[in-house]
Amino acid sequence: MLTLNELFQKKGKGDCPWGRGLLIMVLVLAFAFSALPVKGSYAVGKDDGYTYSASSQQEVKKLYLSLRDALEMAMERNLNIQIERYNTRISDERVGESMGFFDYQSTLSTSYSKSQSEPWDVFSAQDINISDNYTLRGGITKNLVTGANFQVSYTEARRSSNSPFSNYNPYHRPVLSLQFTQPLWKNFGVENTKYNITIAQNNSEMSDKQFRAQLMTILAEVQRIYWELVFRIQNLEVNRQSLKLAQDQLQMNRTKVEVGTMAPIEVTQAEAAVASREEGIIVGESAIRDAQDQLKMAIDPSIDLDSWEVEIIPTDKPPFELQSFELQKCIETAFENRPEYDLQKIAISSKELSIRHTKNQMRPAIDLVASFAANGLDGLYLIYDKRSLEGGKIVDVIEGGFGGAMKDVFSLDYRDWNIGFNISLPIQNRAAESAHARSKVELTQEEARLKNLELSIILEVRQAVRAVDTNIKRVEATRKARELAEKQLEAEQKKFAVGTSTNFEVLSLQTDLATAMSNERRSIVDYNISLFTLQKVMGTLLKDSNIVVKD
Repeated sequence: MLTLNELFQKKGKGDCPWGRGLLIMVLVLAFAFSALPVKGSYAVGKDDGYTYSASSQQEVKKLYLSLRDALEMAMERNLNIQIERYNTRISDERVGESMGFFDYQSTLSTSYSKSQSEPWDVFSAQDINISDNYTLRGGITKNLVTGANFQVSYTEARRSSNSPFSNYNPYHRPVLSLQFTQPLWKNFGVENTKYNITIAQNNSEMSDKQFRAQLMTILAEVQRIYWELVFRIQNLEVNRQSLKLAQDQLQMNRTKVEVGTMAPIEVTQAEAAVASREEGIIVGESAIRDAQDQLKMAIDPSIDLDSWEVEIIPTDKPPFELQSFELQKCIETAFENRPEYDLQKIAISSKELSIRHTKNQMRPAIDLVASFAANGLDGLYLIYDKRSLEGGKIVDVIEGGFGGAMKDVFSLDYRDWNIGFNISLPIQNRAAESAHARSKVELTQEEARLKNLELSIILEVRQAVRAVDTNIKRVEATRKARELAEKQLEAEQKKFAVGTSTNFEVLSLQTDLATAMSNERRSIVDYNISLFTLQKVMGTLLKDSNIVVKD
């Protein structure tokens, strides 16, 4: 994503909504028009174009930015949005982390030992007992969704010694065993086994809802700042037009003073009006720069020093399209779409699950345990002369080894099996009892939060709908007030031209007109702000703004 400065460099001057030729023509016409003497009324409020003060005649980089551009840049670069996006990814990874409970676990170990000892009976070696032992152990364990644990293990022992009476020397002894443990009360069932996974999934969904809520809040703020910048630019234009009227009035007064038809004090009064309106322009220019900085922070907090010097020029104007909303329908829409409302319902679901889980943890543990083992034994089989006990005379040898031992294992000729129950009954169970009691209190708390949220949503929607209706009436009223102010000023200027009105009355009506024009533009901006505020409280801001949230 480009910075504001890089975006300006990329877009270049060709992205200006006016062509060069048109811009030159407008400047020439504006200069020619300003040189004309004032006759009758002065047309005001007809041009909503964005113009700047003399200070902007310096070489300043300008970036023409639509509202859609601002929203897309905020989606990509706003730090708060990025933080919430990271939170959703962290929550997703925690789901995978909790699912590791059902992963296969394998173990493998091996050891070798050699021992030497003195003979302790007549069957031992004559001088030193020597034995070599090699052991290999391995297994696979898996937890099942029913709460059971299944384990397959394999053990092999290889032993050789110098004992004169060992029938198998060396010998292989493999054992393949299966063990199954199934809880029958505590920790029984899919819900208890998948408890941590379900909680993690709920938390992940809650994180997504929180991200959407935060996204709507930030995008609503971006829109508010954008339209506020538009208003300040429009208001500066109003101040400039008001200054132009005061300057024209001052010039007319000076002319009348020179011909002796007006007292010099009238010139001073007009000069004071000009100075006051110049101050309004200075304040307005500063307000525009403040709004531009706020917009830069909202759409690109990582901007570099050069980007701070880029002048953002909004290309969109606040429309005034009448829209009506049914209050009850808006409230129902809010309950259907507000991510905070869904988030709170998920939180309640998690607490209900927690109550059932903690109740299960209060039960005694009764586990069914079953095991089965297949044994094998083979090696170099030594046959001794049973009539002789002197040195264990070997009379025959039968070859054998690992293959024969494994044949015994899989033939299941030598097997062990076991079945039983393990019972664990705590004498005191204060930890589980307190956890269960805490879960019930937390559920009650979350239900109270849901009720409070419902009331807040209803209040917010009512206020938002009321604000839309109010601003519609404000636009109509301020528009009418501006039209009347124009007519009053026009009439007063005609009277002043023939000497039947005073300089004070004209200047006062000029101020009234500037105020009326500013109020009209303010009401139109506020109307648009109230529209997306209503969309936000209804939870439809992303949809209405055609914002697609990518997973």
